[in-house]
Amino acid sequence: GRITRNALIAYALCGGRWSEYSERYIAGNYSVEMGRLAGGTLYCNPVNYASNEAQKEKFLTPVAKDGQIGASAMTEFNAGSDIFNMELSLLEKDDKIITKGRAEDSFRKTMAEIAVKNRGYARMNPYAHGPMKITVEDVINSPVIAYPLRALDCCLMSVGSACGVVCDEKTAYEITDNPLRIWIGAGSHTLRELIGVIWKYHFYQTKSQDNTII
Repeated sequence: GRITRNALIAYALCGGRWSEYSERYIAGNYSVEMGRLAGGTLYCNPVNYASNEAQKEKFLTPVAKDGQIGASAMTEFNAGSDIFNMELSLLEKDDKIITKGRAEDSFRKTMAEIAVKNRGYARMNPYAHGPMKITVEDVINSPVIAYPLRALDCCLMSVGSACGVVCDEKTAYEITDNPLRIWIGAGSHTLRELIGVIWKYHFYQTKSQDNTII
């Protein structure tokens, strides 16, 4: 089906191959540069995927051996929902999605409830992406982005960072009127027999000579 096809093609693009010994499809454990196809990189973790002969002949052999199938667009592995993990629990039978014995309607309702919960919690955070007060029906009726994911199943992801400026006292007061002095620190060193000497010099001798602010 649609999900199986997309996942199998992606596995093959990750350097996957068929194991004639175990009759299983083994995906590669390295990134594949997709710049010529999609302008990005696809990351794929190791996956053992059991498939039938029809899937093998229609999707795996052309990709892994003959190179007849290409990809027009891929996203980074960490950029959104993990369709590969979803594939492990989804099956298509008679054009209906079955997941662990549940029909598509039941599965979709559960997914929608999760989206409602997450976006509801996001309303408590002024910096959150996409805080909304929505219902299960809103999620189910939102536009399809990449089947079976809908618009309200998806959300932007971001990361944050912080840094500290280590300088002497004179420079510190040039930067701010209220610099932070840290007189106690912790760390580690591979030269265990010298750590006492290094520690004493770094935290006492340096401070007494030029009042370095750490």
